[in-house]
Amino acid sequence: MADKIECNTHGDSEKAFVCVHLLGDSVGLGFNRSEPDDDNPFPDAWCDDCEIIRSAHGGWAEESEKLTKISLLCAGCYERTRLRNTRTSYTLDDLADLRWKCGSCEEWHQGPCLDFSYDAPDYWLDKHEKTNRTAGLLPASVRRRRKTFLDEDYCAIENENFFVRGIIAVPIIGTAETFRWGVWGSTPFGGRVPSRRYPRAVEGYYAGKTEAE
Repeated sequence: MADKIECNTHGDSEKAFVCVHLLGDSVGLGFNRSEPDDDNPFPDAWCDDCEIIRSAHGGWAEESEKLTKISLLCAGCYERTRLRNTRTSYTLDDLADLRWKCGSCEEWHQGPCLDFSYDAPDYWLDKHEKTNRTAGLLPASVRRRRKTFLDEDYCAIENENFFVRGIIAVPIIGTAETFRWGVWGSTPFGGRVPSRRYPRAVEGYYAGKTEAE
């Protein structure tokens, strides 16, 4: 247990050490370390400014260590700061001139597009879409009991197949941003349609398979 610490975010985790510049919400400061191995998967790490100090003194020694400060953090926080501070050949700023049209608002935007999603699960066919469109003509009491429906968050097909929409957030190395991929996951409701009025009805379920690839 001596090599473990308790993190408020990641719980019981292995210890790691980084320079103080890499703590908190730092981004793009560089992430220097020795090569990780089985014996030391989280070697001490430091930013590019501290690397200048290390190089000027021919490595870490008594004099160079006096010029920087090292702080303790957990392995989970270590990985987070590694992703945010590792420098890459290209940055999001290099994509600032890209233009793209949003499928929701139909407006043109400039800069990197970091959100992609699917309107419906792969199993949602034209016949289901037709049924869903005509449902608006039905009385409210009938619409609530329909076996096939699709909205922004939930989907049911013939009261047999159920899907929940979610977002997979993928960290973008060297930034505080994430690439967000909206997907549909099949959900084992066992014949019980999730309540669209009470989203908490789906809590505790996990998608067993993504249906839009």
